[in-house]
Amino acid sequence: MADSDRPSDPRESFAPVAEKYLTSAAHAKPDELLALVQRIEPVGGVVLDVGTGAGHTAFAFAPRVDRVIAYDMTQEMLDIVARVSSERGLGNIEKRLGRAEELPFEDDSIDGVVTRLAAHHFEDVGEFVSEVGRVLKRDGWFLVVDTVGPESVGIQKELDHIERLRDPSHGHDLSVSEWGAFVDGAGFSTEWVDVTRKTLDLEDWLERMNVPESRKPTLRELILDSEGQLRQYLSPGIGAEPTFDLWEMALFARKA
Repeated sequence: MADSDRPSDPRESFAPVAEKYLTSAAHAKPDELLALVQRIEPVGGVVLDVGTGAGHTAFAFAPRVDRVIAYDMTQEMLDIVARVSSERGLGNIEKRLGRAEELPFEDDSIDGVVTRLAAHHFEDVGEFVSEVGRVLKRDGWFLVVDTVGPESVGIQKELDHIERLRDPSHGHDLSVSEWGAFVDGAGFSTEWVDVTRKTLDLEDWLERMNVPESRKPTLRELILDSEGQLRQYLSPGIGAEPTFDLWEMALFARKA
């Protein structure tokens, strides 16, 4: 792998743009989050939100459970969570700093774990899933929502290259089958998996990560002029406000 294709520290990418993720329409989606919470139907207990970012998922779960632990490796994100949870009167949200692969919690101590739109930044997804299995109580639930890549390894590499040009901390958009292998291998029982297309405004996607002006033309070309299977995946919309698609998976499983 070339040095330019190696993921950088996510803190370098997200610390300067933390506030943009609080107002990001692609991440807030209150109706979508409410539907997820209602589908899971948590009642009380402790929920751990790994890679909480600006806290949208933590805020959605907080009214339905006893405590939410908003967990992230970027302090600037946690500062936003602290501020907004106070503004909204959500006193049951605890902030913790750390890596997804090293969850500082006791075995069998958490009722539910969720990670949303974050796992493609994790250094080792297999180790993360293993840690989730360790900290969850028996019959505890695990919800993953994240961008997924196609099953073709070659197209995955093209997609990851585009993602990393935009955000150097991007790791890998796992395919649905790769996620299934990690979850099954850790002893979880998968209850449902949904995969949907998510249409994004290209310019908003570039601005959210403060992409340098010198790099934007390359990214526009790679997306809007894509060909073959990559074009089928991205489905670019060329117009006054160009768009493209990323595929998103929601997977729900329980610890046996």
